[in-house]
Formats: sequence, structure tokens, C-alpha cells
Amino acid sequence: MKSIKPHIVYYQKADSATEYPELKYAYWTGNTWHIETLESTKSGSGYYVSLVLDSSGNPHIAYSQSTPDKLKYAYKDANGWHFFDIVTNIDVSYVNLVLYQDKPQISYFENTEERLKYTYLNGTTWVIENVTPTPTGGHWNSLALNPNGNPRIAFYDYFSSTTGILKYAKRTPTGIWQIETVDDSGDVGVWCSLVIDSLGAPHISYNAKLNGGALKYAYYSETQWIIEVVDNLDSLASKLILDPAGNPRIVYQNVLTSNLKYAYKEGSTWIINNVNTLDGAGHWLSLTCNSLGVPYVSYMSANSRMGYAYLVPFTASATPSGGVYNMTQKVTLTSNVGTTLYYTTDGSDPRTSSTKIKYTNPITISNTTILKFSAIDSANNWGSIYTETYSIIPLNLTKNDIVAAANTVKAYIEANKSLPAKVTVGGVSLNMAQFLYLATKATIAFNGGANSVSLVLGDYSLPSGSYENLNTGTMSLADYVNFADRIAGHIKSNNEVPLYGLIGLGQIGYKSQIYLYSRVLSSYGANGVLPAVVTVKSWSSGNIPIIEPVVVSVTVNDIVNAANIVKAYIEANKSLPSTVTVGGHVVNMAQFLYLATSATVALNNGQSISTTISVGSYSLPTTSSESLKTGALTTNTYTDFASRIAHHIAENNQAPPYGLIGLGQISYQSQIYLYSRVLSSYSSNGLLPTMATVKSWSSGNIPITEVISGTYTIAQVLDAASTVKAQIESNKALPGTVTIGTKSINMAQFLFLATSATNLLNSGKPTNTTLTVGSYSLPASSTESLNTGALTVGTYVDFANRIAQYMAENYQAPPYGLMGLGQISYQSQIYLYSRILTSYKNKGTLPTTVTVKAWSVSNIPIIN
Repeated sequence: MKSIKPHIVYYQKADSATEYPELKYAYWTGNTWHIETLESTKSGSGYYVSLVLDSSGNPHIAYSQSTPDKLKYAYKDANGWHFFDIVTNIDVSYVNLVLYQDKPQISYFENTEERLKYTYLNGTTWVIENVTPTPTGGHWNSLALNPNGNPRIAFYDYFSSTTGILKYAKRTPTGIWQIETVDDSGDVGVWCSLVIDSLGAPHISYNAKLNGGALKYAYYSETQWIIEVVDNLDSLASKLILDPAGNPRIVYQNVLTSNLKYAYKEGSTWIINNVNTLDGAGHWLSLTCNSLGVPYVSYMSANSRMGYAYLVPFTASATPSGGVYNMTQKVTLTSNVGTTLYYTTDGSDPRTSSTKIKYTNPITISNTTILKFSAIDSANNWGSIYTETYSIIPLNLTKNDIVAAANTVKAYIEANKSLPAKVTVGGVSLNMAQFLYLATKATIAFNGGANSVSLVLGDYSLPSGSYENLNTGTMSLADYVNFADRIAGHIKSNNEVPLYGLIGLGQIGYKSQIYLYSRVLSSYGANGVLPAVVTVKSWSSGNIPIIEPVVVSVTVNDIVNAANIVKAYIEANKSLPSTVTVGGHVVNMAQFLYLATSATVALNNGQSISTTISVGSYSLPTTSSESLKTGALTTNTYTDFASRIAHHIAENNQAPPYGLIGLGQISYQSQIYLYSRVLSSYSSNGLLPTMATVKSWSSGNIPITEVISGTYTIAQVLDAASTVKAQIESNKALPGTVTIGTKSINMAQFLFLATSATNLLNSGKPTNTTLTVGSYSLPASSTESLNTGALTVGTYVDFANRIAQYMAENYQAPPYGLMGLGQISYQSQIYLYSRILTSYKNKGTLPTTVTVKAWSVSNIPIIN
């Protein structure tokens, strides 16, 4: 057989007693099979037959003949067939023919002598040599030539009627035959098939056991034979070739089912396919391949018919193909009709890997991925592996790229009252779903101080419909940044823009979302900062364009200076001023409250006094309400309250008539006074106060003077904590006081300082940070019902915050505190935070966990 015009020679048994067996030769003309009868004798010719084509494509055959017994050779040229007798009156079998420079060389087994022999044509004379020196095996011999034309023979050498081994013979240039053992692991070597590679190394396929056993493959590597089991299935009749890449391919018969099978090796893996599972195959097989490695097989079927098969390679492809991309890719796989595709994304073999996935829908690839895929047919035959590598490189966009795109989208919407289909960003065309994802991610990034955005965009789409139920209003910076994060998360998870989003003003449709963030980024480009507030209205022609109210931008430093003025005015006049000048801009008290609360949050987050804050057109409510106990707020509490106030003002364009805190309802007047004092304290001390006193709004309560017994650094609190811990563990009781700096404080004051210091250290504050403490006392009694256990850093920091806030509001340590392990007394609280801070002092970090036990002499000291 050769290429796509195969040639086959075969022995055809007689169909009746009046017919003779025939030696046949067939070839494919391109349209039909042309079949010739070469010999027809009563006893039969060609039971053992071998075919080779010469360099001109002419067939040469060697074959056996019975009665009279002969070894014969024939070839065909332009003049027809030419036949020659090589050996006469000698019974031969297992005939193999090769050509070297178009000259025949033949190996065969001489049954009379039971000897393996080799013959070649020297001029016009056939030279015959004994390969095996004494009568021995030679059945199933296979002949091949090395690159220099020297013969090599693999053969089954039997040493009993049921057992043999695989041997390999090679002829030296001087004509000496050298024989070595390849495999002697039991009865092995039947149906051996030999191929010599381009470097002269031998490769052999063969079967174990005369009646069928494992299919094996051996090749010589440097100094030894390497032997592999190809298929443990009982098999016979192997035939081996090497494809153009040097990879072994084998056809063989499944003994149990007679199925014709095909095995090939990729890397270190053998892939096994079925060739014919309908009428199977007999023992006589032949295999070749074309220049592309496509295999062609001739065989006797199990029902004694002549069979011919060739592989129609499965073709599979990926769209788009591998390459470098800066967007998520949706990859579609296709293959031949009647096949099923499997793929892997972890670099493993999609035919054998436990991680292989059946292909049903396009594959989303959002990071650099090696995609491997292969097709399988209904007979469980696998095709080749296809590999595509997708390098997903993030799209790097500058502030200018993004702002320019936002300006384009905004201008289009305002001119056409509709969304554009596409917008170009940094040379890349995006649809509106992708633009919204980019715009929301950019808003988040710019809010965090970035000047560029690096991201991978997916194949995002808009929803099929839209829904909106929205009140006109404004969103604060914090609100629209939070909303941006939620939109981006939805798009990333669902590959689709949300139908609508929920904000304080109602349900906002995707069109309004796109318009919103195009305006946010356009404002950012114009002013260098994100707008403090942005207006939202329902999507309609009448509401486009949306004109933002006049916005004033000032620095935190400007706001702090204005706070001093507001505080002084309130304390002098027992009333609010109507306006105050902030950074050269006159603002009303509602605007001042928004600026003061926003500045407080910014300072608590570590932002500098040069940070810019913008304010819109806000007003005071027509009424106010207050029901407030006198007390104090810790930094965490009044900062959280400040965030809630700013949020309310931005959404409602108005200061709240009252706010809820632990001490009750606090009016907008008290809110303004509170944050003017907080920022005034910052102006004097360079940091936000540890606590701030609140009282109801009345002339008698103004001015409010903070009750401060002392101001201390965290480092001084750490030293005091070490002293308290040592005294508790020495005396099994609380000390009455502890010296901190140059002053003596009681245990309630120490507990306030210790819990406040724990909070500040957890927030990353340095040990030179100062704290203030008021006049606090211990409760008259304590309660405790506590299980032994451990607290994580998150738990004891939260508990510290609750203790400090309780003390600020009540001027007293709590008689007990609630935690997951039960009720913990103030004594145990003091011991707990003295140990936490002592650990920090010694190790420079808060402990990951800390043990708590009930307060008793036997439980002291507690070893963490």
C-alpha cells in the first residue's frame, strides 16, 4: 500500500473443490480497484507473501508456493510481470521482502531445517545465508534495513513447542550475523514487526503468547532495549510503522472480539482506537502511512474478506484561534460531524485527563490559558490533540483615554437622547456594556488615587429589556463609588449589565447608569477630582441633559479653618451662623455640615489636609428634633455618624432634622456644633480627639468643655499596661491606681485608655499618637459568667470599641461586657487589655489570639 493509491497483494482461498487458491494483486486506480491474478495452483501460492514498491512505483513481491515447495520472487514493469524461483523443493514460510536501491532482499523461515534464512540478489545470483547458526526459531520474522542497507531481522526464537522469546539479528558489513535477546519475559515475540528509524535504531512491535497476549513495543536506546506494554488486551498479528515524525503506529487484532485496532504514541502516552468493529480482522495485516502520517491498513476480515481502511483525520478548530488579546475571549470549538469534543485548560491531555470537559458551549477564557482539545467518534476513536494558547494581556488605559471616552458617550447621549452602540477607548472599540464596566472600575480606581486602569474586558452585553423607578436626587461620592463596585461585580459575574440597580433613590435602569458614570468621569476630567455629589434622574428625553448644581470644591484645611470660625460664633452667640466662608466660598450651614462630616471621615481615613472635597447646593430642614443624654462619643462612633450624615445630605440635598446615636436623637444644630468642635480640636492638636462630648442644644449647654483629666501617648499607655499586668499577677487583685507619665489614674481611666489604644494600634496608628481621658469611675459591683476560651484580634478589638463607647457615654466602666464566651467582669476586662498591650509592647504587634478566663485567684496568671 502507498499514499492514497494503495497496492495490495494477497492470497485468496479456493471457494469450491473445483477451484484453486489464487495469488492476487490489486491497486487503486483512483476510481476503482484493479485486480490481477498472478498465480493459481492446486496447492496454492502466496500464503506467505510480502509486497514492496520500488522507486518507480512498480510492485515487487516475495512469496511461498506449496507442492512443489518454492520461495519465489516477482516484479512488474512496463513489460508485465517477471517471476523467479529462488529456492525449490524446500518448504518455506514467514516471507519478508525489502528493497535497497531497488534490489530485493528477503528473509524467510525454512521449515525443513527449522532455520531463519536471508537471501539477496547479487547481480543475477541469489545469495542465501543462515541467520541462525543452528536449527532454532525464525517464525514471525520481520526484515528491515538500516540507512546503509544492512539487514536487520526480528524473530520469534522458540525453545519448546509452546514457548519462545524475541530476538534481534543484525548483519555486519562483513557478512557476519550477530544475534541478541530483546525480550525473554515469558512466551513473547510472536507476530513481531520491525522498523529501523532514520538513525538506524530498531523498533519492534510484537505479541505475548502464541494464542494471544499483551501487545508490546520495544526500541533500542543508546545501550539497552526499552520495552513497553501498549495494550494488555489479548491480541495478535501486530504490524508496526514509524510515521514521518518518527512516532510508532501499530495495527493489531483483538483476539476476543476480532476487532481491528490501532495504537499510536504521543509523547509517553499510547492512544488506542478501533479500526473495524463490525466484521473485525483476521491475522494478516499490513500498515503504511502517507507523507502526512495518515495511516492505511489492508487486512483479512474475520469473515475472510479482503479489507482496506484508511483514517479520515478528525479536524477540529477553535474560533478565535490562540493569540494575544486584551479582552476575555469566548472560544467556539468545531469538529467533524458525528464526533464529540473534549477539552482541558490545565495543559493536560483532553483524551485521558481526569480534568477533561465535554464541549457543549463556547469557552470563556479570561486569563492566559493553554487550551487543548480533541474529538472522539462513536467507536471511541480519538483524533489528534489541538493546542491553542491564549495570552490575555490586561488593557492598560490612562486617565485621558477613559475621560475622552466618557466625554464622547456623554456628548452622544445629550445630543441624541439615546445610547451610542460603541465607543473607542485607547484605540479599542467597546460596546456600551464593556464601557459601563470600564467606567465603574475607573471610578473606583480614581477614587483610590490611581491615574490609570489595567483590566481585562469580557464579552459583556446589555440586557434585553430595561426597568426604572427612580426619584430625582443626588448621590454622594461614597454612594456612587459603592454602586459602581456593585455594578462591576454584577457584570463580571453575569457577563451582562444589570437590568436595573438599587440605590437610595429607587431602581435605576442601565441606560441611566451609563449616563451617570459618563458624567462622573467627565467631571473628573474637567476638575481633577471626582464630584462630591452627582444628580440622578429617570431616563427620558425631557431629563437629558442633566445639569449639575453649582459645586464648590475646597480642601480639608479650608474646612478645618472654617470649623474654628463656626465654633467661635456658636459659643459667642449661642446660635448658628447663617453662613461661613470656606476657602473663599460662602456656604450655608447645611453645606458646612456636609463639608465638616466629609472632612472628619477623610482625616480618620488618613487623608491629608490638602484633600479636596466638593459640596453641592444643600439646605437646612425646616424643623429639628432632639432627645439627647449628655455623654461622649469615641472617634469610631462620631466618625461613623459623620459618614451617615454626609450620605443623608447627598441623597436628600438637605441636612437631617435629627440623627440617631447611642445617646439619643441629636438635632442638626448639635451636629454642626459637634463637628465644628471635632475639627477645631484637630486644628489645635493635629489629630482627631479620642472622644467628643455631646449635650442637648441649649444656651445653658454652650460652650461644651471637654472633661479631660489628661492627655497621654500610646507609648505611655503601653508602659502603664505592663505595670498593671505585673501588679495583678503578683497580688491577684487590681491595683487602685497606676502612674502614667507623671500622673496617677484610676483603673476605670486606665481601662478607657487601654481599649482606646488597642483600637488605634489596630488601625495602624504610631505609638506617639495621643489620647485623652476624662473622669471615669468603676461600677459599684461587677458580674461575670465566663467560659474559658480565646478571642481573635477582630473580636477583642470590636469589644474594646464597645467598652470605650460605653465609658464615654456613661463616665463609668461597664460592670460586665457581653462576648461569645459569656459575661466578662470589668476586672477581667482590665486584666485582658493589660495583657494585650503588654504583648504589643514586647513584640511590636497585637496578638492574633488572647486567652480569657473567669476572674479568680487560681486563674491568675493567664498564660496565653
